[in-house]
Parts: sequence; C-alpha cells; structure tokens
Amino acid sequence: MRNSTRRGLLVTAATVTALLAVSPAALAQATVSPESFGMESTRATTVPPTPLANPTTPAPAGVPSVTASGVVTATTLTASVSTNHAQASVGGLNTTGMLLPLFGAITTGGATTASCVANSNGTVTLASSVTNLDIGGTTFNGMAAANFTLINNVLVGKVILNEQAAGPVTGSETVNAIDFQPLLGSHIYIASATCGPWASPTPLASGKGLALGLGLVGCVGVAWTRRRVRAPLHRLGR
Repeated sequence: MRNSTRRGLLVTAATVTALLAVSPAALAQATVSPESFGMESTRATTVPPTPLANPTTPAPAGVPSVTASGVVTATTLTASVSTNHAQASVGGLNTTGMLLPLFGAITTGGATTASCVANSNGTVTLASSVTNLDIGGTTFNGMAAANFTLINNVLVGKVILNEQAAGPVTGSETVNAIDFQPLLGSHIYIASATCGPWASPTPLASGKGLALGLGLVGCVGVAWTRRRVRAPLHRLGR
C-alpha cells in the first residue's frame, strides 16, 4: 500500500514538473505574419485568437466580449493587418461576475493596444500600451519596457507587459500587450500583433495589370508580323 502511494506521488510530481517546464515557444501563438488578435487563451477553457486578422482576413469583425474562465474578461476586441502593419485593441478588461479570479480583481481605464510595423531595412517596430491597468491592486499605465514583469507570484503566476519575441517566420516579430501566465504553463494573451519581414508593394504589372500588358504586347506583335508578311507582296505587285 505504501509503495503504491509513493508511486502515485512520483507520477503526480513528474506531471507537474513537465507542465511547469513548458516553454513559451511551445505554446499557441501567431502562425503567420502579419497577424493580430485581441485575445487568446491556452488554459483548459481554450479561447482561440479572437478576432483573428491575417492576410486572408485582414479586417475581421470586432467582437463584443470574450472570457478566459477564472482570470479575465476582455471587451470590445478589434484587430487588423496590412502588408507591413498589424494592430490589435481591447477596449476594457474586467473580472465582473467571477467568484475568485486567479490574479484578483482586474480593471482598466481604457484601451489595451499592440501594434507593429515591418520596415524596409529589415527591422520591425513594436509597440504596446495599457490604460490604467489594475490587477489586484498592482497598477500600471502607459507603455512598459520590453518584457516587463508586472507580477511574479509563486502561488498564482506571472503577468508580463509589452512582451516581445521572435515571430513564426524568419524576420518576423511579435508583441503582446499583456501576457497572463497562470501556473502550469498556460498563457492568456491580450492584444497581440505580428509583423515582418518587410514586403514590397505589389508591382503595377501584376494581376490585371500584367494581363493587360501582355495583351498589348501580343497585339503589337501580331500587327508587326502581319506587316512583315504583307510588305513583300506589296512590292511584288508594283
């Protein structure tokens, strides 16, 4: 009986250790560039990137409200991308209706934003800000230094502001305005934007422009060929 109990404890300890060892790189985040979203949660009650903006859907409809159970509710979520730019915004954060929110009561006095720009020199400009953020009495307002740890509680987890990291493709970078990191390896990203590498504007001679150009070249070629064929006959007639 004692041996069975010991084995059970060892298995439990190993499981917890493995979960705590999960690295941020192994967790869900941006999959393409450019990309942006208002909120994503990798907790047991998973919330996919919402709303998700990417090259396929560059300007998705805004979302009124999304909740990461037991942690925070985000309201008025928007996101958009263009070739070399991405932005995301969350109008407010709150824990209204949650009995025991993990990080305590959370409020903001305005928008939480993230944005990025891919530059032609190969760099990516990242920015994020929070407005009068209050997490269980710990407050911050404005733009934090990159990867600023606002909260680090061994019993609850971490809260990182202006989190910056390499993006999903070479030359891309990601900024998360807020990254709630409850224990056991989960993340809740608030306002995320990914850009890079820089891409030049689509040339005029592409798509319809290219087809039109090729059509004109074809017409000129046909006219020139017909003229070459007819000229000798004209001279012979005289």
